[in-house]
Amino acid sequence: MMLIERGEVRLSDPVVKFIPEMKGEGRDAITIEQLLTHTAGFAPDFDLKERWIGYDEAMKRLYREPLRNAPGTRFVYSDINYITLGEVVHRLSGTKCSMSLRAEISLFRWHARHRLSARRRINWPHCANRKTAWPE
Repeated sequence: MMLIERGEVRLSDPVVKFIPEMKGEGRDAITIEQLLTHTAGFAPDFDLKERWIGYDEAMKRLYREPLRNAPGTRFVYSDINYITLGEVVHRLSGTKCSMSLRAEISLFRWHARHRLSARRRINWPHCANRKTAWPE
């Protein structure tokens, strides 16, 4: 959502704008909003009959994952949606989603802590022994 607030992504953007390898077989119609609302048309998870590991293999599976429903027609909670959103964040930020999220949360917490402490003069005991105000 932070990328949307910054104008880097729109809810109506097609996912293939950010992950062109997903083109074909109806996946061109999937939007960011459909991923967020679990209406993209994916199954709940990748087929787990075959054993596989790693980021590269997950991306190969994502690029060829068939749709179970036409995008926007049916709600199905899907981990594949979040894997896809994570890859969008990765490609826009240049870092893995977990690292981007950690940085954003730290920055948000820092701003919230200092804004509240200044307004309400709240004593933040977990910050009392720090040499710097920047969050860990």
